[in-house]
Amino acid sequence: MYVIPEIETEGFTEHTLALLQEHYKNPRIGTFGLTEDELAAISADLPSADWDLTCTDCGSDLIAIPYLVTIVRSDASTAEELSVLWGLCLEVAEAAKTVISIGDTGIPSTLRPKVRVFPDFEAMVPKLKYLLLDALRRSKKGKAFSKTLANAIQILCEIRSRPGVTTRQLAEKFELSPRSVQRYVETLRVAGEWIEYDARTRGWRLGCGGRSILWDDFDDEYREEPL
Repeated sequence: MYVIPEIETEGFTEHTLALLQEHYKNPRIGTFGLTEDELAAISADLPSADWDLTCTDCGSDLIAIPYLVTIVRSDASTAEELSVLWGLCLEVAEAAKTVISIGDTGIPSTLRPKVRVFPDFEAMVPKLKYLLLDALRRSKKGKAFSKTLANAIQILCEIRSRPGVTTRQLAEKFELSPRSVQRYVETLRVAGEWIEYDARTRGWRLGCGGRSILWDDFDDEYREEPL
């Protein structure tokens, strides 16, 4: 199920959430400073019809809405606009989104490694489809990694709070296969967690008195006494 990013959904009705899920399920492109002809050229060259293309006239929209790709024109902006624009793009880039700049004006050194720069619109067009597909691939890979990490942390929390919990109980709680649960346990072990199999309960527990490295349960043991 697609998770709506960067939006507070508490208190929304099921109908409203369904509408938001529908609205944000497609990959989205946000643009700033492009002409109507340039937008039409991008629309005609999208990888598929399910991509949403948006033209913004307010720079804050670049981070207010979750775009997969952001395309900005830096060669036709004022110094004040660029200051705001690149400040916003820094936040976008930190979220692992793809930022494309037409023109090489005023890009901060900290942002430059994260921006694909083209001297003009015509130079970008032949590369755009590949950039969009690469952004989509990286987004899917990132979501898969986030889901994997979340599952591992949830399983660790359950083992920590319920010593002796079985593989089947973990599988049912987190809607995973027993084999997947066992893989997550092994991953946590490789990461340094001392997880033991309790033959009596046929379940899992943390060694060293139920302490976890991730949760800093060993911290007090090694903390220096105040002078």
